[in-house]
Amino acid sequence: MNRQHAPFSKTLKCYELYDPNHYTDKIIAPQSLLSEIIEYFKSYNDRTKSADNTERNVSAVKARTKSKSSHQYQGTPLIRSSRKIHGAMDSDIDAADSKNVKNPLPRQETAKFTKNFSNFLDHEDDSALIPSPLTFSLSKHTPQTAKTSNQITAKSVCVGIKEFTSEESLVGIPKWIMQELGLKNEDTISLEYKKLPKGTFAQFFTIEPLKSNSNVDLRAIMESFMRKNLTTLSEGQTIQLNSENFECSLQVSRLEPANQVDIVDTDLSVDIEQPNLKNSFGSEPSTLSTDLSHINLVLDVEKSATVDSFKPLWLVFDFNSVKSNPSLELELVINNPSGDLDVFARKGLLLPSELNFEKCDVSGSLEEKSIIINKKDTNTEFGNFYSFAVYPYNTQHVSFTYILKPLIKENTPENSATTTEILEDGIKCKNCNQVIIKRSYLLHEATCYRNNAVCEMCNSVVLKKDLEAGNHTHCELCDFIGSSYEVEKHTHYFHEPVLCPDCPDIGGFLSFMDLSLHRSSSCPSKVIVCRFCHTFVKQGKLSTSPEDILEGFHEHESYCGSRTIQCEICKKNVQLKKIKIHAQTHQLAKQAQGMPFKLCSNTECRYVFDPSPKDPFKSNEYYGNNISGATKSRFYIDNCTSNPLNLCERCFVPLIVLESDPENKILMQRIVNALFRQLMYGCGKSYCMNNECATGNPSVKYSANEAAQHILPSVKSIIELVNNKKNQKAAHPLSLCIDYMCFKHRSVVDRIQDHLMNVSKKQNNSSSNGQSSRPMFSTEWISLAVTKCDLDYENSLKWLYKFAPTS
Repeated sequence: MNRQHAPFSKTLKCYELYDPNHYTDKIIAPQSLLSEIIEYFKSYNDRTKSADNTERNVSAVKARTKSKSSHQYQGTPLIRSSRKIHGAMDSDIDAADSKNVKNPLPRQETAKFTKNFSNFLDHEDDSALIPSPLTFSLSKHTPQTAKTSNQITAKSVCVGIKEFTSEESLVGIPKWIMQELGLKNEDTISLEYKKLPKGTFAQFFTIEPLKSNSNVDLRAIMESFMRKNLTTLSEGQTIQLNSENFECSLQVSRLEPANQVDIVDTDLSVDIEQPNLKNSFGSEPSTLSTDLSHINLVLDVEKSATVDSFKPLWLVFDFNSVKSNPSLELELVINNPSGDLDVFARKGLLLPSELNFEKCDVSGSLEEKSIIINKKDTNTEFGNFYSFAVYPYNTQHVSFTYILKPLIKENTPENSATTTEILEDGIKCKNCNQVIIKRSYLLHEATCYRNNAVCEMCNSVVLKKDLEAGNHTHCELCDFIGSSYEVEKHTHYFHEPVLCPDCPDIGGFLSFMDLSLHRSSSCPSKVIVCRFCHTFVKQGKLSTSPEDILEGFHEHESYCGSRTIQCEICKKNVQLKKIKIHAQTHQLAKQAQGMPFKLCSNTECRYVFDPSPKDPFKSNEYYGNNISGATKSRFYIDNCTSNPLNLCERCFVPLIVLESDPENKILMQRIVNALFRQLMYGCGKSYCMNNECATGNPSVKYSANEAAQHILPSVKSIIELVNNKKNQKAAHPLSLCIDYMCFKHRSVVDRIQDHLMNVSKKQNNSSSNGQSSRPMFSTEWISLAVTKCDLDYENSLKWLYKFAPTS
């Protein structure tokens, strides 16, 4: 049948969404568009469902007619629908249920199923009817008459929907799309729904690299950028990629499986050709020689430089270039400046400025500027880099020299007797309050009153020429003292209100220092290394979710962390930002689990067994039970056989008594015979290490009486254990020779125990807490791990750390 339906289309007026640094293909549509889309797809599904029912009815009638004409009645097909075929009797449906279906449902159950399914379709949520994502072909509206006369297809761009918050009959369109289609505000555009295939491969071509300040991971930047800003890709499309460390233009050269694809919730393989960069993707990108390039600092090397108001000096020091202890302090010193300079610093390969800095020297001194840094001021997320920027202050050009050197702290005496000693024959000067020798007092007094004066605000003695020249001026808002120029500059940076350019709504800040704290903490423009995509991005506004606020997530990390990954333990899909909490629940569950099994009472064996009738591997009594592909060995004896000795299956099978033995006399006889034969003749196994066996311990040479006397304590303790019927260990150990599989199992268990003991000793030695060393896991869990991993040493260790509780 013809299933073609008219595509959804809408004509609206457009306006420009202006954001010069934001490249996106998502538009803002009116709320009425959403309602119309819901109605369109609802009617579309109704028509499709009706057509499907009609086709099924016709096919069923044809099949019935064919079966009647062949005189071999087969019954009508099973119809799981609320509609019945006209003329189809209940007997026909019963026949179909019994003959055509391998596992038929009763007719009443079939009717119940179809009724519930029909109700589900009728009451299904409207949002489930809408495809996700919604993709449209956007083009400039052309009247139908013009289309017919020109026969020219209008240029179009595939777009997605950001939100339905625009005013009625208006749609907000990004600036680049407006330019691409030649649109202006209030122009009429056409939106037509277009279902695109999921993209599997995309090839990009670098057109024009604009900025590259550091070694960047272009693939990670592209993943984060496309996930947040793009819904579709089209061949020939030019993308403006913006990041804090990299800006370039990319062109889509090839797509699969079509020339226009949907890239939402899909695994997209990406290939990037970078002919304009020195290295291809995967190696270190080159640092382009642009005005924004930095200079690498070298310890104890002095250099000269010149800066102007349009080109600051950007210096970067790499702490990885020196082997230093964390407490080493370095000092950047600016010497002999020809004018006033300001020095700003921040961690990472990011250009500092008066709006973005962590440390600064903005003093009005014209002699020397300096900033002290420590390796603790940066971290590995920022590559252990630290950046400095030197700007001229109210000067066009400034020349100077700079050097980065280790900070040398001078030891100053705590007390100096000569500075506080009052001479016995001295006289205190009334002008400067100094104690002067009596014979020099008259000369000092004349000189002091002529050259010095006392400041009325701070009572300090200063030169009169400094007071007259304004070199001793007080800040009216704090205790700062300096020249009038220094006070003016101090007031500019520390007391003048300033607005954050990215947060105009929160009001002003009292000074640039307060602004810098805001820019490095809660400002949406603060540059962070995302914990999930590991790229340099602006953190965005603080999330409104209580969970995100507790975790300190802002807009970007809240969005980026909403992606899901599969938990390796429970195989559930968990959001990235909740994976730590999810892992903690597994850790708590692992530590809280009990021990539904015991170690075999045979001292030569290391297998575990389940003391209860049920199999622990078929229950959920221990945490690692859901490991896929694990070996599931049986560690218990059937209920029909009594195992009062707490032995594992391998050790107890040779002793099994099949006939009636309510008092366990036959069982005790077999145990005595096994112990006696071991001492007298040995087991004959070359790998035997049993000290209670003539083969494993050649020094054992007993006569019959001596052997009987030797095993007597073990036999008495076993009899006591069997008669008491208590689930406990015997007072005297039971040592029975084991088979080769038990020997291999024991060897791996002992090897893991030795390894864990050595790890525990190293940890105790490093902590020096004096505690005795012990393995991290009990022998029972080690035995279970070795069994689950088929005697594999490496995998057993991984299993232990993943599933077993620590002791």
